[in-house]
Amino acid sequence: MTGKSEVSVVIRTRDIEFLLEELLKRIAKQTLQPVEFVIVDNFSSKEKWKN
Repeated sequence: MTGKSEVSVVIRTRDIEFLLEELLKRIAKQTLQPVEFVIVDNFSSKEKWKN
């Protein structure tokens, strides 16, 4: 152990892609920076992802 804290961030989403940018900006302002992000799509409606 190095004694250094590490943080992973898991974000569950469902039709809130418009909030992801703001969420990531807020996380970036935290004192302890995450070593990884895991973003999980929780059955977003397919209509939003067409195009």
